Amino acid sequence: MAKRTRSPLRQTSTYIVALSLAGLAILPARADDPPPANNGQIEKVTVTAQKRKQDAQDVPASVTSLSGAKIRDLGVNTSDKLAEFIPDVSIGMPSGSSNQPIVTIRGVGNNDFNTNNAGPNGVYADEVYLSSPSAQSFQVFDLDRIEVLKGPQGTLYGRNTSSGLINFISNKPVDDLTAALSASYGSYNTNEEQGFFNAPTGDNSAGRFAFIRDSSDGYMRNLLNGQRVSGTDSFAMRGQWRVDPAENFTLLFNMHGGAVDTLPTEYHQVGTNPGGVDTFGYSGPTNLYEGNYNRTQHLNIKNEGASVRGDYNWSGVTLTSITAFEHNTKLHPEDSDTSPFRMLEIDFGVRSDTFTQELRAAGSGEKYNWLVGLYYLNETLKQDQSVFIFLDADLICGAFCGDNPIPGDTTTAFAQIGRGISDQKTRSYAIFSQGDYEIFDRTHLTLGARLTREQRDFNVLGLWTSQDGGIDHFDPYQTLWAFNHNITDDGFSWRVALDHRFDETVMAYASVSTGFKSGGFNGGFLDVNPINAATQAEPIRPEKNLAYEVGVKTDLLDKKLRVNLAAFWYDYTDLQVFNLVIPTGGTGFPVNVLQNAPKSTIKGIELESIAKPFENMTVSMNAAWLDAKIDQFVNTVGGPVDFSGNTLPLAPKFSLTGIADYTIPLGSGDFIDLVGSASYKSKVFFDLSDDPLIMQSGFWLFDARASYVINDGEWRFSVFGKNLGDQKYLNEAFNLTQTFGFLQQIVGQPLTVGAEVSFHYN
Repeated sequence: MAKRTRSPLRQTSTYIVALSLAGLAILPARADDPPPANNGQIEKVTVTAQKRKQDAQDVPASVTSLSGAKIRDLGVNTSDKLAEFIPDVSIGMPSGSSNQPIVTIRGVGNNDFNTNNAGPNGVYADEVYLSSPSAQSFQVFDLDRIEVLKGPQGTLYGRNTSSGLINFISNKPVDDLTAALSASYGSYNTNEEQGFFNAPTGDNSAGRFAFIRDSSDGYMRNLLNGQRVSGTDSFAMRGQWRVDPAENFTLLFNMHGGAVDTLPTEYHQVGTNPGGVDTFGYSGPTNLYEGNYNRTQHLNIKNEGASVRGDYNWSGVTLTSITAFEHNTKLHPEDSDTSPFRMLEIDFGVRSDTFTQELRAAGSGEKYNWLVGLYYLNETLKQDQSVFIFLDADLICGAFCGDNPIPGDTTTAFAQIGRGISDQKTRSYAIFSQGDYEIFDRTHLTLGARLTREQRDFNVLGLWTSQDGGIDHFDPYQTLWAFNHNITDDGFSWRVALDHRFDETVMAYASVSTGFKSGGFNGGFLDVNPINAATQAEPIRPEKNLAYEVGVKTDLLDKKLRVNLAAFWYDYTDLQVFNLVIPTGGTGFPVNVLQNAPKSTIKGIELESIAKPFENMTVSMNAAWLDAKIDQFVNTVGGPVDFSGNTLPLAPKFSLTGIADYTIPLGSGDFIDLVGSASYKSKVFFDLSDDPLIMQSGFWLFDARASYVINDGEWRFSVFGKNLGDQKYLNEAFNLTQTFGFLQQIVGQPLTVGAEVSFHYN
């Protein structure tokens, strides 16, 4: 078996872990304060979904929150794992772990895997919008909570989104000396260490440093060298400093960064030509977790960022400024054909720099709350992507060589390299506002509005070369085409909501809102034919959503049972959709097509419930029914194909999550904590075609964690298991039957088990 090398990233992060251990060693042992008694009632959930602290039961919208403790108990250590526990939320990983996600909320997403097209759902970290999709997959650590808001978000949040958002909210510096460190080990030589250190730095300031490091050999095996792949090797850290320079004035400085340096997640290949082979005659192994991969280059991703937040309370008005900068680079060397031959390989390279500035003013009175804000985004994004096609054609020969079956003969020139170099500049300006007023006793009217202007410049250059003079000898690149486009889109979106609290246990609401996502450009591979490429490079129109929602939120049985119900209807115009096609009159190679579907309808019902049958047990059950359809769309690139009536990608009709948490007191602050979860998603398709070859049937996942807790949390010893039923399932799939003769499949993680120990000082 090949020896796994120790990357510089892992060596550097080892020193930080060692220093953290040394720092904890000098702290005197002191446990957490015991949690306050709640008389067996369901705990109140505080959220900031409306930019102010509220009980989630008072928010007239669909919002789901996971606390930091629940994030730990459920084993959510990367952003994509959140979707397992939130109905109507799917996060596809088309390029595997640690890479770019496809976030879908209530059936609305964008399965475009190019980095220049941010999806219709916003991803925020501490209220900072992460513009580059390549930066939206990250490690989850030292969080206070995660909030998921469903429905259009524009009247309260900086960047407009047409279907929802996810906000990851970190723990902030506090005035007490507190620290924690945890380490775990599990299947496939998986290691994870994370921790934080918080301390006062003066009379009016405090600092907090947190980190996470994880590594894994991976759950797939490369049969060519015996090495495990599809693992991880990543590190992230966050430093925050809070200072109160004057009364009612707070500044929060945030610096953060992370890196990934590992072999990328590999596809499983299924040949679709007669005999179950691909175009080169190769047949992949039947075992989902095995393959023959010839590429050994590492996936490299780096994220760096900083932000400054200022809050000043002046005469009852809170003024907030959030200034942020995010930098992201990625090089993903993809073994696209998932075989030992060089039939199809792609290098995805991207660099993005994003500056955002948000200014808000907010106030409240006995019967009203209001907020008004300004938002600005400036993003520069560069892509350098190369596709290598049939580089080993002469070695394989067969049908490609025709009358010249001689290795090294290049008269047929099947080996090709295409390269796309593009840069995109985006400037977004917005003014937004929302307010609510108690028009009658316990009845509130909410009004919100937003004006958005987005300007984009897109330049792309297509290069192409063919093999000449022997294997791996190529002519100089020739320019196929070059396009320069710019667009300006203006959008007005609004929200009207009415809610009434019948008593302290029942609240009902109804809302109508609109969502807007500006137009954009196809940042993927275009056809070699300049005429086809010109059509594919044309900008797409903005998408618009008219959303209706009604809901009821209840706390019943002396607040021992909570039941929330929501129903929604979305009427989408010009929904932005993505597909792979082979253009008519082109080279026969599949290309990316980004288009508008004129009409789409999404409707659904969501149920969230939580109960405390007795004081030491909490049980929750969330369910959703979803119908996400394209009403009208005919693709005209590559020949007319009618997609009308098809289901949107990553939109299961049914999804269900159940979580049970049972605590067994042992006395003297010791207890045993047992947590189990089950989740189900019905059939999903991975593209617009409803192709049965690239779909995942409905399946269940079962997870569990058992912890022995000493002295109210000072020490915690845990064992855990993920996917306990060892369910075999797919996260993503692509059909490349035409031209290449195979399917690409991203395989979900199999059964894993492990153990964890953590120490907490407070």
